Amino acid sequence: MISKPKIIVLIILFIIIAFLVWFLLDDHIRVSQREARRITMRYGFLVAGMDSSCMHMDFNLALGSKITSKLHMRVAFITSPRDDLFAGLEAGRYDIILSSIPSTPEQETAFSFSKPYLVTLEGDLFSISAQNYRLIQAINALLEEMFDDGTMLRISMDIFGLDMVTQAWRTWR
Repeated sequence: MISKPKIIVLIILFIIIAFLVWFLLDDHIRVSQREARRITMRYGFLVAGMDSSCMHMDFNLALGSKITSKLHMRVAFITSPRDDLFAGLEAGRYDIILSSIPSTPEQETAFSFSKPYLVTLEGDLFSISAQNYRLIQAINALLEEMFDDGTMLRISMDIFGLDMVTQAWRTWR
């Protein structure tokens, strides 16, 4: 017969092991902004800021996960109010922004932007923003590859049930 203290220890060990398995196998993690400050690209993470009111959050989650897997990194998504995203990027809370945020001329000189990856029915353009120009170059190459091999269209069809990426792709050509 197993005593109660041994059962409690076994339960605690099971919970710890289950958490570690979940952490190692999960494609992406949602973290708080305080936790994100400690996570950097050096550790194989890419911290992505996203507009908390964005209607296309599922598409951005799928795209961010796909991009980071191709970069052999993990992604941590942080949602913030739209007005705080560029300030968070500048402060180093995010490595990239995944959203359709109209940029000012000052932001266009301070940050790098990918080519558009999505055009909504309302005509909003989605692009990725970052301070690191080389990261944007790598993301542009990945986006181009994903457009060419049909990955972007598959994600769009899975999420929206319609093609919302071909018009964005035409702006690349």
